[in-house]
Amino acid sequence: MDDIWSRFDEQFKKIGDTFDELNSGVSEADIESAEKELGLLLPKDLKDSYLIHNGQKGILFLLGWRLWPLEEILKNAQQRRKENKKSLKVYDSSDRIKDCVNNNLWISFADNGGNGMLAIDLDPGDKGVIGQVIALYEDGTELVADSYREFMEATLRDIESGKLQWDVDGGGFIENDDNDKYEDQNYKHHKIIQEVKDESPTYDDLKQLQHGDEIVLVGSMKLNIGKNKHQLLLNGEIIKVHGNLAKTSIGPKSNSPLFKLKIRVGKKSLLGFGSADYEIITSERISLYPSNVNE
Repeated sequence: MDDIWSRFDEQFKKIGDTFDELNSGVSEADIESAEKELGLLLPKDLKDSYLIHNGQKGILFLLGWRLWPLEEILKNAQQRRKENKKSLKVYDSSDRIKDCVNNNLWISFADNGGNGMLAIDLDPGDKGVIGQVIALYEDGTELVADSYREFMEATLRDIESGKLQWDVDGGGFIENDDNDKYEDQNYKHHKIIQEVKDESPTYDDLKQLQHGDEIVLVGSMKLNIGKNKHQLLLNGEIIKVHGNLAKTSIGPKSNSPLFKLKIRVGKKSLLGFGSADYEIITSERISLYPSNVNE
């Protein structure tokens, strides 16, 4: 999360005293204590984020949402558990989110100043992903992203591209009035992402593939951690891959660009134990941005 927050920090520093709104990070001991109080383990990307910034001090909506400090997350979780409304139904036809308006394994971490909150979903529906980010409203729920990191990256891309702009009166980022030029590309982007995700295995399924099997995956990439070695984020898990990536790209430069990869499963190391080797066969970088936006 260091790469993402460094880019967010640069954006906030352009807006008066906005950067000062962010709290310093908590310690690993603080996070361990919070997990013990909650009785569960939080996703790594969320924990890494709170080691850098412990939410916000005030009431600005830096990401379109107000990020809570860790103590507010704990306070809200305690209150929601007292309410215990898990039996109340709000049906979700996608099967990504369980049909209830409250769940002790929904860990809220932000609000919009009105009737909406963002939460980490640790108890997803049959087609959901553990650690997905959902929005909670009075009349239902909505899927936001497959992971906390994906939510942060998508918000950051919208800020860097100009799709979201700072609203002085509202004290937060809002959609730019001149967003028509992004709509077609956004639709194509999400169509590509969804088509690939629908066909892609889960992380557990990926581990069942045999030597020589080939599969198409899509996710954020951390590039060049070694010679032709990279990391792919798949449903909140990090997959190590190797090989040449497509040099052509669309949109502003990113430390975690999105790639569509076709990979081949290699042999497992350590006499059949450990993670398999994943070789990149073909790659395509994809972006939210119109093709006329220069890097």
